[in-house]
Amino acid sequence: MKKIFLIVLLSVSANIWAQSKPFQLSIGLNQSWYRYKEDLGAPTQDFRPLFNASFSYKFMELGDFTSNIGIRYYDLGRSITLTFLVDETKIEEKSKIDFSMLSFPVQLKYYIKTIHTNLVLNVEPSYVLKGKITSTPIFTGNSGDITDEMKHWNFALGVGLEYNFIILGQSFGITSIYNYGLTELPKSENWMPFKISELNLAVLYYF
Repeated sequence: MKKIFLIVLLSVSANIWAQSKPFQLSIGLNQSWYRYKEDLGAPTQDFRPLFNASFSYKFMELGDFTSNIGIRYYDLGRSITLTFLVDETKIEEKSKIDFSMLSFPVQLKYYIKTIHTNLVLNVEPSYVLKGKITSTPIFTGNSGDITDEMKHWNFALGVGLEYNFIILGQSFGITSIYNYGLTELPKSENWMPFKISELNLAVLYYF
């Protein structure tokens, strides 16, 4: 019984220690969805996880509430199949659209001590570093670099969970955040308007 109590006590103490660390590194994968404004045959989007990494700093701590600000690099990409009916003939148009993004997330966290988990509210403005398309869809008429055809900034709101734990005296975490994109990225009328949502999963290191 004493051993069980000691293990629980050490676990709680370790996770409180993890919470006090001001810096955080993360690396993981994210999956994105392109949400089109117009319904042109319900686009089919393939599963395609891509890379993300971030660094953040905890600038405020008030009881069980903390706030972080950071910088994150991540890739977004989908292989999309659009189905059209032209003169009663079914036409499938396939394309692969990719973006490289740099964002500046601001997070508000609430720590639940009993399960060593943060509830996370995420506000994330992202800058489009590069966009490209690797096919020739009907709605663009070209392929290659599409960076200049997109708006520079994409704003998203997100919610997630962040679990803290200790391995060999080091503070780690696992986080998952769903970001809902608010910005229609294309600025060219040659593109169908779309927004991007993203689910990311990452391993954290606190120091």
